[in-house]
Amino acid sequence: MKKGLVSIITPCFNGGMLIHRLLDSILKQDYSMIEMYVVDDGSKDNTRSVIESYIDRFADKGYVLNYIYQDNAGQAAAINKALPLVDGEYLVWPDADDFFSCDYAISEMVQTFNKLDDSYGVIRYEAKIVEEKTLNVITEQKYRVNKEHIFEEYFTGKESIAVAGTHIVRMKAFDDVISNRKIYDKRYPQNFQLLLPLSYSYKIYTLEKTLFKIVVRLNSHSHSADNYEKHFEDFEGYQEILNNTISAIKAMPVQVRERCLRLSSIYCYTGKLYYALKFGKAKDAKAFAKELKEIGVEQTTAGKIRLILVYSLPLLNLFDRIVNKLRK
Repeated sequence: MKKGLVSIITPCFNGGMLIHRLLDSILKQDYSMIEMYVVDDGSKDNTRSVIESYIDRFADKGYVLNYIYQDNAGQAAAINKALPLVDGEYLVWPDADDFFSCDYAISEMVQTFNKLDDSYGVIRYEAKIVEEKTLNVITEQKYRVNKEHIFEEYFTGKESIAVAGTHIVRMKAFDDVISNRKIYDKRYPQNFQLLLPLSYSYKIYTLEKTLFKIVVRLNSHSHSADNYEKHFEDFEGYQEILNNTISAIKAMPVQVRERCLRLSSIYCYTGKLYYALKFGKAKDAKAFAKELKEIGVEQTTAGKIRLILVYSLPLLNLFDRIVNKLRK
């Protein structure tokens, strides 16, 4: 582990038309110690040639850019491909189509870490959400709470964990909580696997500065798709990620783990119930209600409504943002 070095891992699938924004934003940084791993997740476009065209430009600035290819396996697998190679003291993992919004972004992160003791494992920072073609600002991502222990907020979806690139982690803390530098591998978001263990065991510092831009595509078919079977599949995958990630947190007492696993079941069955009711799937809705009853959740009509409002809607909104981001 090289002191002061910032490592960047970026999974990329068919990102040849967009990844230049991220690479250019890194080349503009005023911080001197950066290594980057771009993991090509089986792209069919010109991703490889675009990335390789930047290798010498990175070297000219004293940076290192590594291109890695894998057959299409998803973002978590791409992260796992590069994690053993990381030599930095810090790690950031932006998506290929997002980018740093200012030339002092990384130096600001490192300077902030230098002021914090080792009880802080993560810094999160604010971002602007911009439209893909014009880069016009749509809205801003600001955090609802400013406190150091936010595992519960991340776990319940009350606080955003959705977007890669808005957190930087201390690798010493990472290695402490994630065994063998390997996260649970599932074709779904990697942020839960990376940030839930860290937020349980370490403090998170909120840097109230905008250092990043998140690119979204408006009016795309992927964002507007509303398919019952896909929603069901998404919640199945989400629950699998949550359960495996929670079960792997070594510092978590058994009773806390059991409570979290129960809440995971409630969140996911409530989400399934919500979509079953929305799409008129009465048989499925009855089955999900039965599962919730077996967990010990009230089953009156008012109780079901309250269940969806309290447990599911924050999580639904969060998960929809993540899945839409992945489907672009």
